[in-house]
Amino acid sequence: MSALERMCFLVTGDTRLNDNSIEMYDPKQKRTFLKRTKTQDLALTDFHIGAAVNVYARQLTIVDYGDEFTRGKLAQTLESALVIIKPDAIDQAGEIIDILISNHNYTIRNLRMLSISRKLAEELCMVTFGGKPYFNDIVSSLTGGSSIALEVTKPNAHTHLTTITGPAIVADARAQAAQSLRARFGHAGYKNGLHISSSASSAKVELSAVFNHSAATAARTAVFKNSTLALVRPHAVYAGLTGKIMASIVQNGFRISDAQSFSLDRVNAEEFLEVYKTVVPEYQKIVDQLMSGPLVALEVSGGPDKEHIVSSFREIVGPTDPELARKLRPKSLRALYGVNKIKNAVHCTDLEDDGVLEVQFFFRIMANVV
Repeated sequence: MSALERMCFLVTGDTRLNDNSIEMYDPKQKRTFLKRTKTQDLALTDFHIGAAVNVYARQLTIVDYGDEFTRGKLAQTLESALVIIKPDAIDQAGEIIDILISNHNYTIRNLRMLSISRKLAEELCMVTFGGKPYFNDIVSSLTGGSSIALEVTKPNAHTHLTTITGPAIVADARAQAAQSLRARFGHAGYKNGLHISSSASSAKVELSAVFNHSAATAARTAVFKNSTLALVRPHAVYAGLTGKIMASIVQNGFRISDAQSFSLDRVNAEEFLEVYKTVVPEYQKIVDQLMSGPLVALEVSGGPDKEHIVSSFREIVGPTDPELARKLRPKSLRALYGVNKIKNAVHCTDLEDDGVLEVQFFFRIMANVV
């Protein structure tokens, strides 16, 4: 369903789902609005309640399933789980996210960096660990620094997550499951790098706490000083490159001081890109790409030249055209992950004076809209 009440967004037939075909039907007028058409940038995992998807420059919000058959099929197909990358593993967040996506086929439905208060940590842990003698140790492992919360989806997500994360105590994880995420990224004891929801029922409570009712009160981690903005463009998110790009930024000596996933409508995208309207010939295509699906906004700080963070970070992002980037700066982000001038993987702030302004657009203005 779309936010335009007269439209019904239909995805039908298992065979057709495999070729990413879609069709739109107007139930009020009782006519087909869009004949069945193949799309390159949409997959079955993109269709869930609350998702914003872009079809031929028209943004649609999915508000419900079209019928009970569809509800049952999709509910059986995908399971949502919460993964929190704890403060002790925050520097390896990009690598962990990439492992979840590339090695284990998880889809990241929602992402945000936050500083977890003790109250929120207790709320997250109460469902599974309430009354346990180690409850306080687990709560403490979630506080004291920045964390990244992820809503991930996959069939039987919790069963699989339990296996790949390993035992809760790091020493046990290293002894019993040496390749598990906690064995690889945990520090010691219950500072094990990762918190996961234990079941679909606990995930519902914990995801709501992190992304809904408690989200507004969670401390924002953005510094809004000597920082710049990076956007992982929707095509790169769709291609599963979010973790790789985040890891590359950190490997180049920068720090990701805030992060959140967003879906922009045309008004927001045009407002953000307004400075390029009269100077970039591809402006309209860039707007269309930015609103074509979820993006991940990153506040980037630190780096080799903190006083000139915008220009120093722009160096590692590379030229706008990935083909040129591959010739001039083959190790730059756009050279590594870009496709063309429109789908060049990463937006970064161009002008030194605009770094904090662009960060504020997402982490003060847009963060209060979603």
